[in-house]
Amino acid sequence: MISFKFSGLIYLLAFFCVFFIWWSDVLNTGIIPDDYVFISKLILSLHSVVFLFSLKMTSKLKVPVLSLVSFFSIINYGLVIFYIPSYKYQLGVFDYAILPQIFFWFLLFYCVAIFSYLNLRPSLNRGFQVRNDGNYLLLLIISMMFILSNVINIFISGFYDIATQLLLGYLFVGFILKRNNIGINIFFISYLFYQIFLAAISGFGYAVVYIITFLCSLYLIFGFKSIRTNFLMFFLLVISVISLVVISKYKVEIRETAKRDLTNIEKIKSLVDLTSQYQSDKVVDDGIENSLLWRSSYQIGALSFIKLNTPSRVPFWYGESYFPLLYKFIPRIIWKNKPAEAMGQVFGHRYYITMQDDYGTSMNTPCITEAYMNFSNFGMYIFAVIFGVMIIHFPLSLNLRNTGFYKSLLFDDLYILDAICMSLIALYYIQIESNFSMLIGKIIIILVFRFFVLKLYKFLSPR
Repeated sequence: MISFKFSGLIYLLAFFCVFFIWWSDVLNTGIIPDDYVFISKLILSLHSVVFLFSLKMTSKLKVPVLSLVSFFSIINYGLVIFYIPSYKYQLGVFDYAILPQIFFWFLLFYCVAIFSYLNLRPSLNRGFQVRNDGNYLLLLIISMMFILSNVINIFISGFYDIATQLLLGYLFVGFILKRNNIGINIFFISYLFYQIFLAAISGFGYAVVYIITFLCSLYLIFGFKSIRTNFLMFFLLVISVISLVVISKYKVEIRETAKRDLTNIEKIKSLVDLTSQYQSDKVVDDGIENSLLWRSSYQIGALSFIKLNTPSRVPFWYGESYFPLLYKFIPRIIWKNKPAEAMGQVFGHRYYITMQDDYGTSMNTPCITEAYMNFSNFGMYIFAVIFGVMIIHFPLSLNLRNTGFYKSLLFDDLYILDAICMSLIALYYIQIESNFSMLIGKIIIILVFRFFVLKLYKFLSPR
């Protein structure tokens, strides 16, 4: 009965969402040329419907990967089209002629992802053997790996960031399930807000969003029953919105301040001064460059830019940007002269986005854009299939080794570890503003971290 009611609610919401998109005046901004209004609404409808139906998948599988991707696509590939004028996009004037290709790319991607889910679902209906040991053992191991991460980061770049996120994730799950004692909860809350604070005063508003998105994934997996957890999530969402609004206005100034050798207190004072100056000067402009949607226009704007300039100005790359995948898995402790990931600088220089002598600015290369600039439209659609399979099979393959991972209502340490790893992979999937080899590199680090944690857990567990 509950499942039926939930399904009925999803259908009802999908109907009203599509009705709103096509018949509401809210989206009639007059920005989109008349010839492209239909396809624009079709794209937004596609993302919205997939998001709503993916909630049902999330309620069953407890892995909100597709929900996160479709939700952020509503913003990055949907709403920005209606509210950002073509001449205001990042990287240049937006070409609305690419919208049909964007629609068919996402249609193919979603179909492959949903088919992968339907194909995999029968293998999830198995029993589960509960493990009751190691209540604090996994926390001890993850904390130890976190302490060592500064040293390991020298040999495995990005290991410290992964260790930080996994520690936060485990502490948050302990907070939800009331496995933590008071001291651990105080440390968790303090460290969480410290990480948010560091991201905010450094001018990285989206880093705040990604931290909270990661926690939201775990929140969806482990339930809504705790009042204190619901309150914490509401508070974090408010902080996320405030951070984006404030940082989007002063991002450049805050990052310039962050480069200077200032204490955190001085950085806070600088941010307060910027806010006061803005209010006193009453700066008047159209506000688009300071809006959250403008920041979200980079992905679709980059694709438009690349399609206009490849191969007319820059020839196709023919797989050049994928070469790092051949040696991505080799750690620097073995290959000391392993080439650094420099796709952002190569991309900026080759397309004359940055000055040729500028080696400090790195331009993000979204995965979809990268697929086109390597192999044209054919590469784009092949990547849609690959990504559609990856987004479902790869995170789920972690837990299929533990029989009936989803069927258990009792959460042991290994369940929690895999849930955190899957949520972290889901977080990196939505960051497709990065190129593909960088995405794979982050997933490899997660798997390396998980491998060592499991080995230590097995070694230290009571026999």
